[in-house]
Amino acid sequence: ATARIARLAMAETVEATGTQAAVAGMLDKLLGPSSRENKSLLADVETMMYSVQPATIQAAQNAMAARRDFESRLSEIQVPTLVLTGEDDPIAPAQATRQWSDKIPNAEMRIIKDVGHLSPLESSAEFNREVSLFLDGLA
Repeated sequence: ATARIARLAMAETVEATGTQAAVAGMLDKLLGPSSRENKSLLADVETMMYSVQPATIQAAQNAMAARRDFESRLSEIQVPTLVLTGEDDPIAPAQATRQWSDKIPNAEMRIIKDVGHLSPLESSAEFNREVSLFLDGLA
């Protein structure tokens, strides 16, 4: 409920003030502390975020606010599943992600150290390594 209210508020703020409102509050939620020190990565993420039109941000926030809670259906997943999270991810913290992962039969969970919510950008080599190891284990 708290996340839903925040998403609806963000949609309204973006409608009134534009993309800047979304970017200002999201960088700390998307990137881990060590990633925010990487000026090149920080600039790349900011560039991507500023390129998004306000209407797109609004639509995304409204859609996320309206989506159903899926947690009760996790046990229905019947395929091998890799669950990846960043050690410093405030959006999907490792503890919460572990609880979700534990409900999925045949799930493997991996935590990528020193990254936030954008692990494929923050630590692409480690992210790719974890995905490759998982896929190799399926063969």
